[in-house]
Amino acid sequence: MQKCSEKICSKKPKWHKKRKFWCFFIALITIILIFFVYLIRVVNPIIISIGEAKVKSLATKAINMAVTEVLCDGYTYDDIIDIKFTNSGDIAYMQAKSLIVNKLSRDLVSTSQSKLDIIGEQGISIPLGSLSGVPLFMGRGPELRLKLFPIGAISCNFKSVFSQAGINQTNHRIYVNINSNVTVILPISSRQVATTTQLLICESVIVGKVPDTYLHSASLDEMMNLIP
Repeated sequence: MQKCSEKICSKKPKWHKKRKFWCFFIALITIILIFFVYLIRVVNPIIISIGEAKVKSLATKAINMAVTEVLCDGYTYDDIIDIKFTNSGDIAYMQAKSLIVNKLSRDLVSTSQSKLDIIGEQGISIPLGSLSGVPLFMGRGPELRLKLFPIGAISCNFKSVFSQAGINQTNHRIYVNINSNVTVILPISSRQVATTTQLLICESVIVGKVPDTYLHSASLDEMMNLIP
């Protein structure tokens, strides 16, 4: 009897070790699952929200810098639009100068791309405290750096706007819309952020009657946007 009891006692520690191992293993798996659920449900949406806001701000800043750099060459209204008047002072026709518009478009796209590439190399950083979702910790703690990949989908198009400026006077403004796409690499996914920045290129007050062809249609816009 004594030998049997000794055998039973010797088996108990092994069973206890196995039970501790499985308890530890289940607890570890549970913690990992809770962490991933928290990462997907709480952290990832916060990263997406903050990342999109920062990328849009940086992309807009880069495009503004690009436009300023390109326009420092001194483009004027007369450089872009050619207007011919009749003997009575009315406008015979308005025509976009295609060579100038094409050069301006190429310069804007290439310069905007180079500025976005610089932003991509720098990336963006988000304080880890902001990922908790707790207002007290917003903007605090070490920073998480995210990579940016400008994917080269930058395009621009021009838009003309006519408005009344007085008796027989029309204010003509020419805007450029620059569209960009930037991919943000997140910890468990990626996100594409699209931005559109509209900037005034030039304007002029036209004295004389502007034909309805230009006032009430996109014909002049189409002339400026026939760009290869």
